[in-house]
Amino acid sequence: MALIFYISSIPLEFPEVVDKLDPTKFSLHVVEYTILGILLPRVAGIKLSFLVGSLYGLSDEMHQLFVPFRVFSLWDWLADVIGIIFGILISTYLIKKPK
Repeated sequence: MALIFYISSIPLEFPEVVDKLDPTKFSLHVVEYTILGILLPRVAGIKLSFLVGSLYGLSDEMHQLFVPFRVFSLWDWLADVIGIIFGILISTYLIKKPK
C-alpha cells in the first residue's frame, strides 16, 4: 500500500485526461490492485479485504487531487476494485488448492 501511495504521489509532467478510458492506465491499475488483492486476504478475511482494498483505492484517487497534474478518476477506481476482486479470487484459489 505504501508503494501504491508513493507512485501516486509522483507529479506528472502533463495534465491527465479524465474524460476517456485509457486501456494502458486501466490495465496498470488492475495489475497493481490485483497484487494488493492477493496479499490482503493473508491478513484479513475476504470481505474485509474487499472493503479495505476498495476504500484504499478510493482514498488513493482522492489523494491524487492534491498531486500536480493528477486527478480523481472513477475509471481508475473501477480498475482498482476489479483488481482487488481478481486478487482475492486468485488468493482464494491458491489457498484452497491442494499442495
